[in-house]
Amino acid sequence: MYQSKVSDGKVIKSFLSPWSLKWVISIPTIVFYPYSINPRTRLFREFSFFIEWRKKNHSLVRTPRVLKVDYTHLTLVREYIEGNSVHNLGIKGFELLFKALAFIHKEGWTLGDPKPSNFLVDTNNRIFVIDAEQAVKTDNIRYMAWDIALLLLMTNVYATIKGNILEFDPKYLLEEYLSINQRNSVARFSLRYFEKIRSFRENIMKYMYLEI
Repeated sequence: MYQSKVSDGKVIKSFLSPWSLKWVISIPTIVFYPYSINPRTRLFREFSFFIEWRKKNHSLVRTPRVLKVDYTHLTLVREYIEGNSVHNLGIKGFELLFKALAFIHKEGWTLGDPKPSNFLVDTNNRIFVIDAEQAVKTDNIRYMAWDIALLLLMTNVYATIKGNILEFDPKYLLEEYLSINQRNSVARFSLRYFEKIRSFRENIMKYMYLEI
């Protein structure tokens, strides 16, 4: 990971790197979400989401246990999670992410950065959010729609890279989402945003090539 290292079964993450959103910079629509590049804000957002979500003991969506937070050196230490990458699971892995987002949104959170490498899937098909530095506690449907639009774009890019673009079906993926979080307005806005950013597929592709 670009700003994390594993040591003694723990992940130590520094928030001093200014490049956590380098892939978003390639999409000139950043106004759709309240992103932050401030290290302290990013640390606080991730810590808050990890702690608050872990209290829910959710059956499908999980977060790692936070072991230490250092606001002086802007680092967070968490447990190391054994899991499979979403890319290794193919389109089915992306379907799991849409379900995960639905649960997260239903509880009043958005992620802002739902790229596949920010998740792991364990042997029980539980989804671990391992990067949440842009997470915001909110009920704003446009922020939720932005999450979905980005995930649609990344699923589209993944299907293109793997040569199975015919498996990419936005309506089906949204149905998976709506089966859990029945907010049709979120789905409508997400399709609008997706169509606006779809032309930037090539910009995202170079980043995803490095992760697959």
